[in-house]
Amino acid sequence: MDQAAAYVFRFGNPNDGKQFAFGGFVQYLLDELNMPTPETYSGVRVSRGLAEPVDIEFTPASSGCFGGTVRVF
Repeated sequence: MDQAAAYVFRFGNPNDGKQFAFGGFVQYLLDELNMPTPETYSGVRVSRGLAEPVDIEFTPASSGCFGGTVRVF
């Protein structure tokens, strides 16, 4: 199932540079081992009112859930 989604996630104090956001069209695809495949999205890191571009990898947990694994590069 494909879903349009926007994600914002924070770690600790909003001013310490650990606030991130990304959005996109999330596709739940499986590889040859039936494991969900990650996709890379353009995102931002927000710190002290400034936005810095980052790449964010998201792997959906399942086809019916917006949860998953996030990695920031």
